[in-house]
Amino acid sequence: MLLFNFREIRRHFSAFQIGIVTKLLILHIVQKITFNRAQGVIYLTEYGKKQIGHYLKKSPNSVVVAHGVNAQFQLPAKTQFEITHYTQENPFVIIYTSQIALYKHQVPVMQAVSLLKNKGYPLKLLIVGEPYTGTKIFNETRKRIDPQERFIGYLNHASQNQLVQLYQKADLFVFASSCESFGITLLEAMSASLPITCSNRSVLPEILGDAGVYFDPENPSDIATTIEKLINSPKLRTNLAKKAREKAMQYSWQKCAYETFSFISKVYNEWHKQK
Repeated sequence: MLLFNFREIRRHFSAFQIGIVTKLLILHIVQKITFNRAQGVIYLTEYGKKQIGHYLKKSPNSVVVAHGVNAQFQLPAKTQFEITHYTQENPFVIIYTSQIALYKHQVPVMQAVSLLKNKGYPLKLLIVGEPYTGTKIFNETRKRIDPQERFIGYLNHASQNQLVQLYQKADLFVFASSCESFGITLLEAMSASLPITCSNRSVLPEILGDAGVYFDPENPSDIATTIEKLINSPKLRTNLAKKAREKAMQYSWQKCAYETFSFISKVYNEWHKQK
């Protein structure tokens, strides 16, 4: 989706990442040509189908086939406690898993958690993700906000097994991206029965639905407000975690594979008849 979102492409231009901008624009042209020449197109979401379809000269045969989620991420819901249950030594853990990119907005998330720490909440933020376009500003901001690494942790890589263990220990999942094709880590967190606060941009509301609370990913104050709403309400966290798990159960790799190969077979048969 990044190739078809010029607002996000301009974000890299503003950050003087000219090489990234050039690459994205070239890929935009190549991808558009590919779609226009295709007999069929498989989209991950209705949002993607609508946004990409706007750039195509024709409307090829298409279908929406969602990703699945590995059963390993299916975790039982945790007991949700009042925020007074937590201490600086045993903090309320917020986790964000995604590559460190400008459009993932890890910087506003760190700023939001810092605002809440200054209000006295016993929080820890754990960010997991490989370095990408937002690494420089991420490192600078993290060093400025938490120079002694007391409440912002960072892992540049985690295996699937490690991710499952991290989700088991976490109390809240935050996802602040403003440009996604699907949002697979969001779905994994949903499957792990985590309460979720999420960006209101791109495809994310289509995936999460009413199983989370939303914020403007570029507004630290708004992010802080939604996090504060959740940490002060164990009942809301419990309800959202249950909804997220139920919604995640609708997605499976078996269903994805069946729908994908069924569509490929359909497109081939139609193409073959025309021959």
